[in-house]
Amino acid sequence: MAKKNRISELVDFLSKEGQKIVDNELSKVTYTYRTLNLRDSYGWGVYLDGKLVNKGYTANSPGIKKKWENEDITGYDAIVEFLEKKYKPHPGMDLVVVVAMPYGQILQEGGGSLKKKYEVIAIAQNQMKTLSGKIKGSTFGIIKDGKY
Repeated sequence: MAKKNRISELVDFLSKEGQKIVDNELSKVTYTYRTLNLRDSYGWGVYLDGKLVNKGYTANSPGIKKKWENEDITGYDAIVEFLEKKYKPHPGMDLVVVVAMPYGQILQEGGGSLKKKYEVIAIAQNQMKTLSGKIKGSTFGIIKDGKY
């Protein structure tokens, strides 16, 4: 019983940290909201033994669809699909914080025809790395190009 309580406490702790990290990132982004798709694609998930046990999104429902590589997608749909279907959790427990729209990486890196880089997820990455350093036995990684 004590082990279940400790696991539940850790899930709650990581859930709160995930939400704080997403909220902080959204308060510091430097891109302009147009369709809200990028903003709506932020989220976090806590996985235990391969199963998504808690999650949070910035949107409650799909917003405006955006055409990306001949497919209509919304930020909400992208984050839900990533957390519930695409992310492959590690054994044990994972906290993942992600912006799931594919062009988020382009904005962050200043790719394509952009003349500058935008703050999209780097602050959250730094906060996740700091959090990882506080939890014994944890590791930190970055998901890029859909891989980690």
